[in-house]
Amino acid sequence: MSVLEDNLAALHALRPQLAFLVEKEEGTSAAEVLPTRSGHVTLRVPLPDGRRVTLHSTYDPVAEAKREAEKVELAETGVYLVLGLGLGYHVEALLERVDQQSDVVIVEESPALFRAACAARDLRPLLSDERVQIFIRVAPSEIYRQFRRAQLFLMTTGFKYLVLPRLTAPAPDYYQAVRAQCADFAISGEAAVRTIFLISRHSVENELGNLPIYVGGELFAELRERCAGRPGIVISAGPSLRGNMHDLVRAKGRAVTIACDVILKPLLAAGIEPDLVGMVDFQGHTGKFFAGLPRSLRTRLVATASAYHRTVSDYPGPVTFCRDPTMERLLAPFETGRTGAALGNNVGHFSFAVACQLGLNPIALVGQDLGYPANVTHLPGTPIHEEWQVERNRFLTLEMRELEELWRKRAKLMSVEDIHGREIFTDKTMYHYLRDLESTIDSTKGLKVFDATEGGSCIRGTELTTLREFLDDCPEAAAGPDAAGADRLDRERLAEAAKVLAKRMLDLLDMKAICENKDRLHVRIERALEEGRPFENHVRRLTELERRAEELGEIWTVISNTIPQDLMQAINTQRRTMVAGLEGEEETREKLKRDKAFVKAVIEGIGWLEPRLREARKRLDRAAEGAE
Repeated sequence: MSVLEDNLAALHALRPQLAFLVEKEEGTSAAEVLPTRSGHVTLRVPLPDGRRVTLHSTYDPVAEAKREAEKVELAETGVYLVLGLGLGYHVEALLERVDQQSDVVIVEESPALFRAACAARDLRPLLSDERVQIFIRVAPSEIYRQFRRAQLFLMTTGFKYLVLPRLTAPAPDYYQAVRAQCADFAISGEAAVRTIFLISRHSVENELGNLPIYVGGELFAELRERCAGRPGIVISAGPSLRGNMHDLVRAKGRAVTIACDVILKPLLAAGIEPDLVGMVDFQGHTGKFFAGLPRSLRTRLVATASAYHRTVSDYPGPVTFCRDPTMERLLAPFETGRTGAALGNNVGHFSFAVACQLGLNPIALVGQDLGYPANVTHLPGTPIHEEWQVERNRFLTLEMRELEELWRKRAKLMSVEDIHGREIFTDKTMYHYLRDLESTIDSTKGLKVFDATEGGSCIRGTELTTLREFLDDCPEAAAGPDAAGADRLDRERLAEAAKVLAKRMLDLLDMKAICENKDRLHVRIERALEEGRPFENHVRRLTELERRAEELGEIWTVISNTIPQDLMQAINTQRRTMVAGLEGEEETREKLKRDKAFVKAVIEGIGWLEPRLREARKRLDRAAEGAE
């Protein structure tokens, strides 16, 4: 077999998609294979300016690779990002240095160059290593999305770079774009992980509080049937909205309008009743945005199941929830009939995701500034301005209060390009929202997205227009979608879900007993270690308890959502222990220390969850009987 065939066989075994990519690559690489003085080979490739460069040393590429790999600062565990594969010498040297629990991500721009490398030398040790992930000509934005999927791990372990200028020289713009995406992820990932840790228990409490409406209310699929195929407008509360809010009056009957919660009252005051209003707030701040709404309101609230349950229950109009993975797992095998898992890190992003899930096309974004044009942070008339009114006097105008707000945010401010190509201020949180929104837009297929904000940050992937022009192109229908309608709870579904939740309560008690037994066994093993007595029977009992715990996966999903920091800490501690290569009694002590801390956290999480799960079951029973 040839070197290429050997490498293809290794690819087919572990990475069949990459093998297919190599096999179908028809382009002839301009790379020349050259011998080196050490007996290895190197590659010479053309650059964009016509010059040619060798990707590795012409003397000893292996020794060069080891020197470069030694410059990389090693973490206890983590991810190492390598830009440019070349012939893989530097990757092999890096793999020799890093531990078995670390991952190496390779990004290579050229499929032809990858095929040439596979034909030039034996890469099987690299291609067969499960620690390695290889991306060949993947859009830089896809790298961002891949990192976001693993953000908890990446942000708690961190990642390091191995970048050799000669390897990135053939496609400098591409690799620079990849690095920019990684830098953006560092900003977004930090904000996202901080939010996950902050809202975890709030989310579970709200999900359980919203359970009766989630189970028995109108399904998202039913709402989609009334909306799919129509144009949509997502209305956010950015300062630019004051310039085109009046045009939204024309949207009735032309497009499905989805407003963010903060802008609902100002819209109603202007005579504009949106079809839908989005909500993701988990703390209850939205309550002031909805205070005093008319009882006859027809605008349908579309919310995440983790939205603050008291605000949801007080909302005077109809309510629909998007699909929630945690609740679906909690209620399995009961089918809630929920589809449309709209996700978003803020209410504007969530509302856009709802528009996508409803099948609206095209979609216009209005008031989506994601920045501070003209150094203004809020649209006049929003609740924050109402709060500031009490502070106003002749020495402190609203304009001065806006500047004060920016001054307070100064440590987090950064500049971005606006729709006119000028620099405006934004902050790290909104930049995180901007990048995630762009990533969502980029991942949609066949969807036309217009930026009709007429101000604010430039949103990549959108086409600039004005709201008036967008509405001119929307055909006028006889009537808009019926967002309201009867909103009675389905008692049959509620009764079925109540039975499942009763079973889940028993699972929770079983998990509690398992953890308490594990805690007692940890104490016995600890004493046995101190006294030099055998403890193998205790370890076997622990193994049996862990097997039983694995069978309770549905309730574990909910428990783990109450202790995300403890869970990540336990995972990272386990990785560090494996890296340390401990054996025998020393390994047992380290594992015991980790497991004791984690089991205590799980028991505490169960203690927090148990009364809330009991109350959720009672509410389902009352709702099934028509008492709630």
